[in-house]
Amino acid sequence: MKYTKQDYEDWWYKYNQNHDKGVFNGELYLFLVEMKLDPERARVNKYMKQFDKNGDGKLEVDEWCELMAYIFANHIQ
Repeated sequence: MKYTKQDYEDWWYKYNQNHDKGVFNGELYLFLVEMKLDPERARVNKYMKQFDKNGDGKLEVDEWCELMAYIFANHIQ
């Protein structure tokens, strides 16, 4: 299944427990579990480091969308 940027944004709002503050690594882990996307803690930490551009420990919607595009382009067959 092909996902769109709108799907990514919808997921960001769903998993963003602090309403517009960002998605933290625990929430990213939960997303990966629910989507059955190999939720390794080390992978979650790597993604957070790689895509949290401003280093504030959470993914804003643009960072989240970038990560989703990366995940679905590289890890989903």
